[in-house]
Amino acid sequence: MSLPKGISKKTLQQYAGPIFILNFSFWMVLSWFFYPNYDWTSMSISQLGQPDENLIGWIFWSIGLSSTGLLQIPVVSFIKRSLLEVNKKMVRFGTFFLYLACLGAVGLGIIPQFSGQVFWILHIINSTLAFAGLYLGMWCLSIFLLKTDSNKFKALIPALFCFGTPIGFIITQGIRIFLGLPHITPIVILNFPVWEWMLLYGIFGAFVSFIYLIPQKN
Repeated sequence: MSLPKGISKKTLQQYAGPIFILNFSFWMVLSWFFYPNYDWTSMSISQLGQPDENLIGWIFWSIGLSSTGLLQIPVVSFIKRSLLEVNKKMVRFGTFFLYLACLGAVGLGIIPQFSGQVFWILHIINSTLAFAGLYLGMWCLSIFLLKTDSNKFKALIPALFCFGTPIGFIITQGIRIFLGLPHITPIVILNFPVWEWMLLYGIFGAFVSFIYLIPQKN
């Protein structure tokens, strides 16, 4: 399988790894800096982007989400062009969901969580597209890699990111609900916001690691 013209796999790896993760982290940390007493173990990701609560920092949160969505687009396009001839159905499904995730992330940045029911509904829609799109897309591509790559140990890397954090989320939140505890507890590992952050960076890990594992013909 030949790589698309105009971009090398090496160039993509250099871009996808450091720039993708560092870009998002930079804007989130900057937004965090301006939020008074933000605590990631007890406060949701979206709170960083609420203008009513984060008077200055929400702007950086919005830039971070929008730029992340835009940076994903060339990577997803590269994946689709590179792998379409190998498994059309699986790759089409995977990249379709990843494009939805791009749309959701950009939408979150353009329309942050302003006050009002309409903005709240738009936020939920965009959040669902961004989160669910990433996970559904990477699940498809991880299964594709497990089926097509002869090196199963290597192929497990994105799958571990994709399935490991959701399993951790289900177990910890199941325990919390079973014990009748609120979503914020003295036991930090059970807190919902902790797992929201872990789910986000877990799927980012799957997305970036997949770039380094894209199979290709010699």
